[in-house]
Amino acid sequence: MGDRKFTPGSIISLIIFTAAGYGIGLWQGHMSTVAADERAESIKTELRTTQDSLTKVDARANRLEARRHLDLTLSALASNNSGEAKTHLKAATELLKTNTSGPYKVFADKASEIASIAEPEELRGAVEALGKDLDSTLPIAMHMAGGASQ
Repeated sequence: MGDRKFTPGSIISLIIFTAAGYGIGLWQGHMSTVAADERAESIKTELRTTQDSLTKVDARANRLEARRHLDLTLSALASNNSGEAKTHLKAATELLKTNTSGPYKVFADKASEIASIAEPEELRGAVEALGKDLDSTLPIAMHMAGGASQ
């Protein structure tokens, strides 16, 4: 019972089964790595999409806040408070400068030019014109509720 002999066939079978097990383990490891790489790439794509979306939302929020400051500028001018008007106009200008991509650079440039106007009536007209131009880039509240996006 203690005399077991290993035949060349049994040794070859042992080597084949060991190699097959090792090969299957390598293949499973490779497939896990490929799946992890695909998940990582998918997450990177989602992250880029989310970042782009947040950048657009942030830019839109800055334009809305700049528009609010333009309205506050007009209110201050109506109250003959030129100091407060200049403060709000400066805040609007700074917010518009954060949106210097595409067509929005024009608004930042216009706001900078307007800041140098000293005459209140001329300033009021220029701020109103800039506000109307800026309004053309902002969807109205009814459109926002309907799902329109900028």
